[in-house]
Amino acid sequence: MVILEIKNIDVYYGDLQVINNLSLSIEEGGITSIVGANGAGKSTLMNCILGAIKPKRGKINFNGQDITSQKTFEIVERGISLVPEGRGLFPFLTVEENLILGAISKHAKSKTRENLDRVYSLFPRLKERSKQRAGSLSGGEQQMCSIGRALIAEPKVILLDEPSLGLAPIMVKTVMDTIEQLAMNGYTIILVEQNVMTSLGISKKGYVLQEGRVVMEGSGAALLANDELRKSYLGV
Repeated sequence: MVILEIKNIDVYYGDLQVINNLSLSIEEGGITSIVGANGAGKSTLMNCILGAIKPKRGKINFNGQDITSQKTFEIVERGISLVPEGRGLFPFLTVEENLILGAISKHAKSKTRENLDRVYSLFPRLKERSKQRAGSLSGGEQQMCSIGRALIAEPKVILLDEPSLGLAPIMVKTVMDTIEQLAMNGYTIILVEQNVMTSLGISKKGYVLQEGRVVMEGSGAALLANDELRKSYLGV
């Protein structure tokens, strides 16, 4: 079943077109990767899905409903959460205070404690550091906190924008293992990631963007085996 459908969207920053007639479909469950070089339009697409940027043309449907013109808080209420590039934590607030900020929707607010406990069971380290300032955490712990904050909102779809950025290799593996676990738990994951081999390796489907267009799509395994993609993005 298709949970998110993007139809022929054009996005501009002023006179500069950054997404050009882009269409893609996200099936419910599992991981879909969006890969491409810097400036390909990946983060713009994520912000467009969340309503932070509005397309000049085209449509975005979520669960069969048109959400193109909806505000970000309305889209979050419907069940889409973003884990932003750079994590977006408030460094002087505690870990728990940052997590609670995720409970902005009406249905999530009523279950804040229950959802906090669920996040702490997924990330025991966050429970240990719940009263610690978020800015004092390691990069990997901050990423866990950012993912946890998204989960507090009770999303159906989680957008992850460059979750491995700036992390040590061992923490990259931990974060990717967590993303796989979330998919196994029934969340639909849309993953934007510079680490092409790692992201496609855990994805059931992938899209390759170039200059705001989809230039290639297929299963994660098929894209990894594609000679053109391997030369362009993997250097082999």
